[in-house]
Amino acid sequence: MFDPNHILGAPEYRKDQLLLEAAWRYQIIAPLVDGGRPKTEMQEIRKLLLRTPQPHPWRGEVKLTARTLRRWCRSFRVYRLAGLTLSPRKDSGCSRKLPAGVLDLAKSLIEEDARRGPTRLVQLLEAQRPDRKGLVAPSTLDRHLRQMGYTFSGVDPQPEAYRTFEATEPGHLWQGDICHGPLVVVGGKKTVVAKIVCWIDDHSRYIVHLEAYPNEKLPAIEAALTRAILKHGSPLRILVDNGKVYSGKSFTMACSQLGIHKIHSAPYHPQSKGKQERVFLTLRKQLLNEVENVDPLPLEKLNRLLAAWVEAYHDTVHSETKMTPRKRFQGGVYRPAVLEFLEEAFLQWDVRKVSSQGKIEFAGQKYFVDLSLAHQKVIVRYNPFDLRRIVIWKDGRKLADATSENLVQRSLPRQARPDERKQSESAMRYLDSFEEAHQERLEREINLIQLPDQEDESK
Repeated sequence: MFDPNHILGAPEYRKDQLLLEAAWRYQIIAPLVDGGRPKTEMQEIRKLLLRTPQPHPWRGEVKLTARTLRRWCRSFRVYRLAGLTLSPRKDSGCSRKLPAGVLDLAKSLIEEDARRGPTRLVQLLEAQRPDRKGLVAPSTLDRHLRQMGYTFSGVDPQPEAYRTFEATEPGHLWQGDICHGPLVVVGGKKTVVAKIVCWIDDHSRYIVHLEAYPNEKLPAIEAALTRAILKHGSPLRILVDNGKVYSGKSFTMACSQLGIHKIHSAPYHPQSKGKQERVFLTLRKQLLNEVENVDPLPLEKLNRLLAAWVEAYHDTVHSETKMTPRKRFQGGVYRPAVLEFLEEAFLQWDVRKVSSQGKIEFAGQKYFVDLSLAHQKVIVRYNPFDLRRIVIWKDGRKLADATSENLVQRSLPRQARPDERKQSESAMRYLDSFEEAHQERLEREINLIQLPDQEDESK
């Protein structure tokens, strides 16, 4: 049945969705091209993909063929993500299967009664035009209406649960999650709840990055993953929950550009991310509970404590693997990444129309591009914390950068959250000693580095 809440503000037909289509295609074939699986497992995955219709972002369920999978895999290996970009049709915006005027008539029927679904619409259309009986399939009409922004409740497929396992090697699979931590001081406010973003290696339980942020929005998630990749290389796969941030088009696009297969855990089934939950439980028992017993610390101080805790955790023998995470993490897959490439992959994006003067209005300010793009819709990719520059994409490819002549605001507005707590001198002493122990460990490591003396250098 049609959801009336999606009628108002329904987007126009066929916005520039080429990048999102390419990202969706990559997430489908990622298990077949990442190279981290045995041949028998890849054959089973291929059979499953051919047997099970795949949920498309706006077309509903799509049945794949063996030829399509082979073509996508071959194109990705040669051209990477650009090879999966959908080529725009010359007759874009026109249906090759629906008779002329059917979509307009279907829209008018929806405006009369928003509860009408595709099957009911076809019945009404055939009642008005008996000569078109059997020419319009409900699935075809449903697909075109979805492309125009109409959504029918009860039809959208649910994400398929992905079976969990221990990765065979370090770097094959990372898990990501967020823990709501203690109150911290941010910008003079003592009422901000810290959001601790954690990425761990599934095989070794090694924490590739742990950092607290003032919120859990997309830039925080991406910043933590970027720092983890810069330190330890890009993983083959990541396992995340079904939250809005992880499921959004920006994060999906970034993972696809980086060649990372994004896997979602089973909804309402936290056991599928048990390793991450265990890390958070240990972190809370050993550190966060004591942080909550003192006055809110500055966010920077909490992050120093987290860094100290991580170093101690890495050198502790894990109860299941019987090895320290640091030792088990050594010798795995390492795929280095360049900072500039990471920054571009994690740019957020939106769709804008270029005016007749080559102007784009975005975030309350004006950007100017080449006049050849006038009256066209383009994808605007941007860093929400730095709006001095935006990147223009069209038909799945980067065209140019654009800058604002009169910058009104440098970043998009952000929000913080409130609450309050108590103070404990013993907890403060424990935290101080924890950080001091970390500092002593670092100094010992520095002293172990033997520098050549002047006599050795002269030889």
